[in-house]
Amino acid sequence: MAEAEVLYRAALAGKRASLGAVHPDTALTLHNLAVVVADRGDTSKAYVLAERAYRILAATVDGGHPALAAAADNRRRLRVPS
Repeated sequence: MAEAEVLYRAALAGKRASLGAVHPDTALTLHNLAVVVADRGDTSKAYVLAERAYRILAATVDGGHPALAAAADNRRRLRVPS
């Protein structure tokens, strides 16, 4: 596991503990973790993280929020064609 991934996982644990699992800041950390995981080539795991980030943001921010757009784009980019 790359150092960046370890750091994002630790940050995610801290955000979940302090802010809860369904919070925009927690979702942004999930989104960033998805990018790191995708960069190391594990797109299926990255997609799961990106999907979770998108769902949290969709439930917690307004539809025009730039983080929601970025999460949607990341999720779309990582989706494996059926």
